[in-house]
Amino acid sequence: MIRIFVDMAGALDVLNQVNPVAAQRPPDARQGGIRFPARDRPPGPRPYAFEERSRRAIAEGRRYLDQGSLSHNYLHFYQNLIEVALNREDPESALEYADRLETHTGAGPLAWSNFYIARGWLLAQTLQRPVGEIQRQRAGALLERARIAGLCFGVPEIQAVAGEQGA
Repeated sequence: MIRIFVDMAGALDVLNQVNPVAAQRPPDARQGGIRFPARDRPPGPRPYAFEERSRRAIAEGRRYLDQGSLSHNYLHFYQNLIEVALNREDPESALEYADRLETHTGAGPLAWSNFYIARGWLLAQTLQRPVGEIQRQRAGALLERARIAGLCFGVPEIQAVAGEQGA
């Protein structure tokens, strides 16, 4: 059975039923996109099995893409890997995946993928060094592109870089 949610609240209710741990997060952490949950977890290394399973899954995805002819899967695969890397606070990987997405879309750039590429670069840079005026200006321009395109996912993190209210 497939459910399509018109509003985020309905989707969050279902996700909270499936994953009760997510329901225990503060309300602002469940709204408006990725919140870099790596910062919320207890300090210490992740279990090796988790890291190894992640590496194998990424390698398997790349093998499928390398076989060719998977259309828009390239776009979603690398967009999701950018998010995973940002959540892990791994700016080098986020930059690598943004570059791969750019390489894939280079012949025919898409506004959607360009947004996520620029977002990945911007947020990865904020993990590498303090936010400066140049990053705030880039964030403001990226927010304008998101508003024009009607994109909502991932906007709160950009708002935080731009210093906008409601971030």
